[in-house]
Amino acid sequence: MLKKSTRKAMEEKIYSVFSAMDKTGANTKKYKELFSKMSDKEFEQYMVNMFNDHRLFLTLDMQTYKNEPDMETLEKAGKILGVSLYERVCYPHMSTDPEHPFVTRYEVPVGYIHLKRLQQMKRKKNSTSTNINSRDAKTGQVTGKDKNSRSSDAENYGMIAYGAKEAAKEFLSFRADDMTMKTEAYAQIQKNGFVDMADLTDRLENKKTLNTLNTYLICMGLMSDLVTPGYVLQSTIDDRELK
Repeated sequence: MLKKSTRKAMEEKIYSVFSAMDKTGANTKKYKELFSKMSDKEFEQYMVNMFNDHRLFLTLDMQTYKNEPDMETLEKAGKILGVSLYERVCYPHMSTDPEHPFVTRYEVPVGYIHLKRLQQMKRKKNSTSTNINSRDAKTGQVTGKDKNSRSSDAENYGMIAYGAKEAAKEFLSFRADDMTMKTEAYAQIQKNGFVDMADLTDRLENKKTLNTLNTYLICMGLMSDLVTPGYVLQSTIDDRELK
């Protein structure tokens, strides 16, 4: 059972935050009227339901030019909640010395995002495949018993959102459906013990999945510029094929 002192502290916190954001006091009045009609048990259940459902939250009602919050009111509300809206931001990944990361000269506006582990990684990718021989002939993608070694949309979105463009390029090229790059990469690894992406032949016509989709579109009479600008396939206009 929720203690009366705990409920009082919770209500005071809510009222103080809304009073800081709304100078008219309309929102504070709204929640005071709402909570005054609740028993301690009803208030507790209301809060439990709100914390268990991400779609529920305490909203700020506002009218244009009347009680719109500005940076000053938001800063006041942030201080009450112990949240700083301005901070110096560190960039450890941009520094060669992890012990001395780059830091912004001035404090900048910051936001907080609660990051959760990707569902695909949490629930499905709890195992991996060391074999990539089973492949779809049309797309070059791993399939069948080896399909769990494939990167899904969720992982790709994660890499792009994180800014890992080079990693995405590696996973979606010779480690995916580009057989030409794959052959060259394996040859370099066997010869030198390592591979450099810059030394691999990176051409659109070598991407199986892209070319398959491009072929389907052209066969339907739809112009596609995925590989070439026009209604013909790359092999038709490639200078190397004409020699």
